[in-house]
Amino acid sequence: MKFPKRNKYGNVIIKDPVTGKKAYDSKLERHYHQELLLQEKAGYIRDVRQWPSVELLPDIRYKPDFYFVECDSEREVWVDTKGVIGERYRIIRKLWKLFGPGILQEVMRQRYPLKGWVIKEIKSLGKEIK
Repeated sequence: MKFPKRNKYGNVIIKDPVTGKKAYDSKLERHYHQELLLQEKAGYIRDVRQWPSVELLPDIRYKPDFYFVECDSEREVWVDTKGVIGERYRIIRKLWKLFGPGILQEVMRQRYPLKGWVIKEIKSLGKEIK
């Protein structure tokens, strides 16, 4: 009997039921996207995008999970949902601190005592390479 190959961190890729194409990389990403869409409907944020591309260094691009603009402060925010923080992401986080275009939010699921979100903000120094 052949079993389907497991993803490295055990995440379940969510596919669009109509097209059959990948819609989300994990359940956590899907749930947080639904949260962002509710906030957008309520008028707290706008311009929600999935998988925006950001150039951190020449020829080094990174695709966080989401991007949005806060309506009250006009602050641009990039979001990455994380179940597990791997070595590659630790490097990306360091590059973001040095060369990122703005704020990167790391979103994790809070387990105890209440279910909810744990959000950590990483602010960029905004250095430019000469």
